[in-house]
Order: sequence, then structure tokens, then C-alpha cells
Amino acid sequence: TVNATTAGNVVIQTLGAGVNLGGSDSSSNLGLTSAEINNITAGTLIIGNGTTGAIVNSNAIRRTNTTLGVNLTLISGNTITQSGAGNLFVADIANFVSTGAGTNGNITLANVINDFFSTGSIHACGTNVTIVNSNGTRLGRVNSSSLTVTSNGGNISQATGTNITVSGTANFIATGNQVLLTNQTNSFGCLIINSADINLVTNGTLTLNSINTTNLTVTGNGSLAQTPGSNLIVAGTSNLSVGGNIS
Repeated sequence: TVNATTAGNVVIQTLGAGVNLGGSDSSSNLGLTSAEINNITAGTLIIGNGTTGAIVNSNAIRRTNTTLGVNLTLISGNTITQSGAGNLFVADIANFVSTGAGTNGNITLANVINDFFSTGSIHACGTNVTIVNSNGTRLGRVNSSSLTVTSNGGNISQATGTNITVSGTANFIATGNQVLLTNQTNSFGCLIINSADINLVTNGTLTLNSINTTNLTVTGNGSLAQTPGSNLIVAGTSNLSVGGNIS
């Protein structure tokens, strides 16, 4: 049992080994089972650092008990993925960081059972980032080459004071719900969105690829363009207000 109280943090470093989050130890991986995780009390549980190998979430892990702590940070010098029954339940801040180069920096958390509480926030820094959430989704700081977020239980929104920076394509799926990303420092290369209503604020040039929505509002200080051959389907009102050209 490790008890740093919920006012302190616990850091688990592997110094080169990978992490099997939800599984057992092996010659190349540190195993951390759900039972072991539940013996740790910490405000934030931090697993890994820049030298840690690939992190694989292979079974259910929960940080939802306010007595044990409700924040989780995973840091790897390689990929962060899920396999089999791997899923994450995080009540407050979920933070995923990969310092790997190219595809070794991918973060793929695509289990439909994942539950990142809508009252918390998801932060991510990596190459290609994929997040699937069964709840409403509130994003925090995100920095990636590409980003795909699927919110199956509610809106996709953004924590106050955070910014989303995606140099390539950002794909937001919130079928029947809203995409509300209104912080002025957001920056997207290209956008694909499927949701009921969209309200976006961006900094710099923005390209719309495929949009399917009821109402669309885009506010920005750069130009706004459309990918050739793409479809923009807006059943209701479109409100486009940018500082540059619209083409």
C-alpha cells in the first residue's frame, strides 16, 4: 500500500521498461494490476516518464474513488495503447504524453467502454492521438499532428484556459450532440466534424474538410477554406466570421 494522500502525487518510473497497465509483470514490462493500482492513494497517479517503453492498457483501470484519487497521468517514450479488455475510467484529469518520434508517439485509446468523466478533462500530447469516450468529453491541453475524438455520451467541449493545437487533421465525432471548442488560441490544420451543432474558435488559417451538422459557427482571425471535393452539410444556420478570405 502506498499512501501519499489525495494532496500528494505518486510517480512510478520504469527507466526503459514498458508498462502493462492492468496486467502482470514480464521480462520487458512492469505489470500494474487493478488491485495494485487500488492500493495507491494519490491526488495524481503518474506512471512512466520519457524513457518508459510502450504503455499498453490491457485490463480495466479506475481512478474514480475520491478516497484513492481521481487523476491519472501516463507518460511514455513510445506508444500508449489499449488491447483486449483494456479500458480506463478517470473521474477528473486524464493526461497522456508520448515523447516518441513518428508513429512511436501515437496515443490510441479507442475502447468504447472508456469513461473519462465530463466533469474532468482529457489532456494529450503525441503524434497521432485517438480518444473514444462513452461519456461527454471535455478536452484540456492537446498538442498533436492529428486528433480523432469520438464522444458517445455527450458534447465535445473544452476546459477553460486550455488550447488545442493540431497541425494536421482534427476529427470530432459527437453524433446527436454538440462540438463546442471556443478558446481563442485553438489551432487546427483541417477539420472533419459530425455533430448536431458546431461552435469553433480558431487562431490562424483553417481548412474545412467534411462537415455534417445542424448549425455551424466558425470564428477566427485567419482565412477559411474548403478541401476540394469535400462536402459541407449544414441543415440550419451557418455563421462564418474570420479575419481573412473565405474560399
